[in-house]
Amino acid sequence: KLDVGLEKRKELAEELIANFDDVVKKTIPSLLNDHLKDNSFWHFPIYINEDMKNFQKYLLKKGIDAVGYGLCLCSHEQCFLPYQANLINSFNIKEKTIFLPIHDDFSKKNMQKIAKIVNNYFKERNKNNVI
Repeated sequence: KLDVGLEKRKELAEELIANFDDVVKKTIPSLLNDHLKDNSFWHFPIYINEDMKNFQKYLLKKGIDAVGYGLCLCSHEQCFLPYQANLINSFNIKEKTIFLPIHDDFSKKNMQKIAKIVNNYFKERNKNNVI
């Protein structure tokens, strides 16, 4: 059963990518593209170099419950300050990445809908010259 769910989520992720416009495909972390077959895809990351909260609110209004990275960035916590380092990738995951939902019960049609909504957000954003 677990293998079936894993393969289904991989197929759903591929469907999502296939339906993203090129401008959205550029927001997918490059390592993800290199390792598509190695991921389990509970959430699908896209990099948002802008106000994540506005994007998240837009998605929620359209019925998509996307989330940010839920864990703290340890190198910014008080108890770890002696070990603090400039971890730009960790910062970008925490502060500039939204994770789109993928679930075993979703269909390819669900992924197409999510892609369409994300594509529309980027079209509206670019039309308003907010880049």
